[in-house]
Amino acid sequence: MWLRRRGCLRPAGCGVEELRRRRREREAALRKARREQQLISKRLLRDDAPEEGEGGCVAVILGQAEVNNALLITHGALSTLGLLLLDLAGAVQRTEDAGLELLACPVLRCLSNLLTEAAVGAVGEQMQLRDERVVAALFILLQFFLQKQPSLLPEGLWLLNNLTANSPSFCTSLLSLDLIEPLLQLLPVSNVVSVLVLTVLCNVAEKGPAYCQHLWPGPLLCSLLGTLAFSDTEVVGQSLELLQLLFLYRPEAAQAFLQQSGLQALERHEKEAQLQDRVHALQQTALHG
Repeated sequence: MWLRRRGCLRPAGCGVEELRRRRREREAALRKARREQQLISKRLLRDDAPEEGEGGCVAVILGQAEVNNALLITHGALSTLGLLLLDLAGAVQRTEDAGLELLACPVLRCLSNLLTEAAVGAVGEQMQLRDERVVAALFILLQFFLQKQPSLLPEGLWLLNNLTANSPSFCTSLLSLDLIEPLLQLLPVSNVVSVLVLTVLCNVAEKGPAYCQHLWPGPLLCSLLGTLAFSDTEVVGQSLELLQLLFLYRPEAAQAFLQQSGLQALERHEKEAQLQDRVHALQQTALHG
């Protein structure tokens, strides 16, 4: 899914290879947690999803023990599901009827799984998902979930992660549509949501200096100072990774971080075994570049 990275980081702070190693470990942990969550909720999706229509078909696919994702991709499932996602986004804008989330959730999940397969395997360009309207549609659904059923936000954010992990064009769409601030507004929802939001932002920052110019100046740094106050080590760890990337590509952001008492925010995590190495590396980057 997201093990392949096109961007290259400049050697600084804790080092490029160390950053990449930590990202791989974090990504593997996220995938494992994701698989466990899907096993728990698969039965509920089968029971609750509508029995007719495209959404019901997707739910049936999700209910199978084994699905040939590669075969689905070769038959154009990515583009078909992308169009279905656009239709669902339009539907939630036109009606307040309950139950649309039961259609949207399996579509998001199926599309996420297929994107994972597409990133790992060799997929022809004609079979890839390239419709950048999907990003706008996804944010419409995220706002719908936020209002109606926040527990489904991780489904949408997981898809957003898979879209941005290996695609500069989807990262560009995220920036050109001014969706960074709406994304940051999801941080207080839960620790799980926070980790996924920060992971998506890492995907964007990792694409290089041109992308980081859109992340800072802006509200990102203030939000990260806020997440550093969290007690959850996963949230704090992902915040540290994002700050490291931001400082590598936008050294001026490190100065702003210092001026806003960033070192004091880091000090509270210096004695946490899971974080202390990353905290020290970020301190060195902020102070010495």
